[in-house]
Amino acid sequence: MAIEIPRILKDYLTHSEVDLGEWVSADTTFGLPGSLEMRVTARDRDGRFVPGAESVVTFSNGTDVVTYRALRGERLEQAWLRAGARPGVWTIRRGETPAETQFLTVTARLGDAADSLVVILPTTLERATDPRTLPYGITLDRVGERVSTRLDWFTSRAGASDISYEFLVREDPTDDGASPIVDLVRNADGELEITALGRGRRYVTYRARSSAFEQSTGRILTAVDTCYTPERRTYKRATTGFRIDLSFAEPDAWSRCAKTLLDHAAGFFEAALKGTTDPPTLPVVVHEGYTACGGVACGGPTGRYTDRKTGDGFYYSGGALYWRRDDHYAPPFGVVPIRATYELMLHELGHVFGIGTYWFAGDWQLANASRGAGSVVDTHFPGPNAVAAFDRAGGSSYVGGKVPVMNDPAGIGADTHWRRSVCGEIMTYGRCGGRKFVSAITLGALADFGWAVDMSVAEDYTIPPWVLADSVGRHDPVSGYDDVVMRIESPDRR
Repeated sequence: MAIEIPRILKDYLTHSEVDLGEWVSADTTFGLPGSLEMRVTARDRDGRFVPGAESVVTFSNGTDVVTYRALRGERLEQAWLRAGARPGVWTIRRGETPAETQFLTVTARLGDAADSLVVILPTTLERATDPRTLPYGITLDRVGERVSTRLDWFTSRAGASDISYEFLVREDPTDDGASPIVDLVRNADGELEITALGRGRRYVTYRARSSAFEQSTGRILTAVDTCYTPERRTYKRATTGFRIDLSFAEPDAWSRCAKTLLDHAAGFFEAALKGTTDPPTLPVVVHEGYTACGGVACGGPTGRYTDRKTGDGFYYSGGALYWRRDDHYAPPFGVVPIRATYELMLHELGHVFGIGTYWFAGDWQLANASRGAGSVVDTHFPGPNAVAAFDRAGGSSYVGGKVPVMNDPAGIGADTHWRRSVCGEIMTYGRCGGRKFVSAITLGALADFGWAVDMSVAEDYTIPPWVLADSVGRHDPVSGYDDVVMRIESPDRR
């Protein structure tokens, strides 16, 4: 019996069957960072497929787990091998391939027959660090605009000088348009030249590889004249009534598109709070590159606690938004992360106006705070306007405390975001599928804090019934997060 690892596999770059045999030694699937898949089959001496063979794949240390020092930085990482659901399919999890994971031993057994071989995987290219030139997001403001960037994103640890780049424009799943929006060419200077052909969003997937058996893949989100805005009603900045005074601590770091998005988000809250006269204006400082944010962004109120002169409630005299800069971006694409979307900007402004922040003071405060209890409890916000909106949205039969708030004190987001019971609401932590809505639940809570709210601005929202029955007394199994709430601190705290 002989093991066979075919050299033709589905390639994640082109989503087609490609022959990699001209430069790789075994069958491998090279995808976006995170995993690599290998299929193992067996044949007899006459070349016929042998069903039922059991395969085992190990690293060179004889186990299915290795610990190694990250290719960038000093932290320790782990890579592991797992058998797939289909017989003979093995997956190695990690986006990079250090020397410790480059060699795999494959063994197949069927009865008394056995065979083994060694598979050599390509290593990962080194990301160029001086200058840091790998773009993560590309924003083109208008159709017809053309930009270019040097293709020196990676270097070869083996010293190879012939790194080649391949690109494929893929349709963004949230964009229904099928027409091309960008054209990619390698110009006479060896740069990647990008020309905007139409409005929309697309992913540009890239693969870089060298003759020294090295490869790295990834993707860049491109947007042309859309500013990442989903199909929803957007608002222009107010000229009368309540105003948000936005100022940018690093104005040159923000593209025109990103500023437009933030204007739309500010315009929404200006429309919702247009009747507020105390204060008539709220200053909000926008920062970029604040690495202490645990997620993509953080936000919250700043300044003095002030009792309102008219009506009930209080307010803080300012607010601040912070976006974390994970990596430098290639000029001229700006430095705002690609996940700085319209929804995320709405979310962070929601913290500025009180969700997860104001409810620790004032007349209507959070009930059963989980961090105070030190255990999973029924944390909820009992503000009457928020509760009434929760009931109207389909939560009237909910038997727990209303409105439910994240309640695992060991988890990020505890006591500061709506619980998964309010799945799909803008202030729910993490994502539970589809777009998010600024519902009457959030605007009702703002009314409980003393803001004069126009509830007609709220977006239509219904609580998914499947989450209500499964959420009473439980904590949210959220993986990943968008932001960390910033408590009452000065906007120049850096």
